[in-house]
Amino acid sequence: MKKNLALQTLRAVGSVIVMICLCITLFAGALYFSLGTFLTSADAYINIADKAQEKNEFYSDMYKNACERLVSRGTLGGFPKEMFDGLLEYDYAVTSFKEYVRFVVKEPNGKFTLPEFDEKLRAACLAYVSSEEAKADGFSATEKEIDEFVGYIDSQVVAIIALPFFAGVYPAVDVVYQTRTVVVAVAGFVLAVGIFFGLLCLLERGKILNAVRQTLYSLSGAGIMTIVIGVFLDVLNGNKFFNFSSQAVLDYLNIYKDALSLRINILGVIIATVGVAATACIAVFSGRKKNREKEVSENSENTNIEKTENINKENN
Repeated sequence: MKKNLALQTLRAVGSVIVMICLCITLFAGALYFSLGTFLTSADAYINIADKAQEKNEFYSDMYKNACERLVSRGTLGGFPKEMFDGLLEYDYAVTSFKEYVRFVVKEPNGKFTLPEFDEKLRAACLAYVSSEEAKADGFSATEKEIDEFVGYIDSQVVAIIALPFFAGVYPAVDVVYQTRTVVVAVAGFVLAVGIFFGLLCLLERGKILNAVRQTLYSLSGAGIMTIVIGVFLDVLNGNKFFNFSSQAVLDYLNIYKDALSLRINILGVIIATVGVAATACIAVFSGRKKNREKEVSENSENTNIEKTENINKENN
C-alpha cells in the first residue's frame, strides 16, 4: 500500500514537472515563430517609422539632425557653411532611411552608403576648390583628399539617418531567425514530442486521454504566460526604459513596443482559447463516454437481474 502511494506521488510530481517544461517549451516556441515575421520584416520597421512621423515628426527630426551633422562635420574640413545648403534634401533623406532599413534586413553586415548624395557633395567640393574664393583664402585639396572627405561625411549622415539601435541589434536578430530557424524548429519539435511521451509514461497505462488533457493544460498555461509578457510590455514606460535623448526616436521605440505587445497579446489569447476550448471539448467527450459506460453497465446489470429472475421462475 505504501509502495503504491509513493509511486503515485512520484508520478504526480513528475507529471507536474513535465507539464511545466512542456508549458515553457510551447511558450518559447510560440513567441519565436510568431514574432519572426514581424522582427525580420523591413516593412514593419518602416510602417512604424511612418506612424512615428505622424505622431511626433520622426522623419523631420531625423532630417534636421542630419543637416546639422552635415554642416558641423563639413565645416571642419575647411569648406564654407553655405556650400552644404540644399545638398541633402528631405525626400532623399526619408527615402534613404527606408532603403537603409531594407538594406540591413537583406545584408545585416553590409555597408550602406548614399551614392547620389556623395556625387552632389563631391561636385560641390570640386567646384569650391576651383573657385576664386578658395584661391583667395589659400584653400586647396586633392581629389584623393576630397574622396576621403566625402566618405567621412557620408558615414556621418548615415549614422543619423540610420536608427541608432538598428545596425547593432538587427544582425543578432538575423542570426537567430535566418540561420537557425530550422535547427530551432527541429529541436523544439523533438523536445515537445519527447516531453509528451515522457508525460505519457508517467501516467498509468490506458490514460492517453489524460496525457492529452494535461498537454492542453500546458498549452493554456503557455497562452497565459504569453499574455503576461504582452501586458508587461503594455505597462512598460518606454521613455524611462529606452535611453535615447531624441524624443522622435523614443516615440518610434514606444510605437514599436506597442505593436509588439499587441501581437503578443493576440497570440496569447489565441493559444489560451485553443487550449481551454480543446480541454472543454475533451471534458464533454469524456463525460459522455462515462455516461454511455454507465448506461451500458446499468443495462447489463438489469439484464442479469432479469435473467436471474427468469431462472428462478423456471425453477419454481
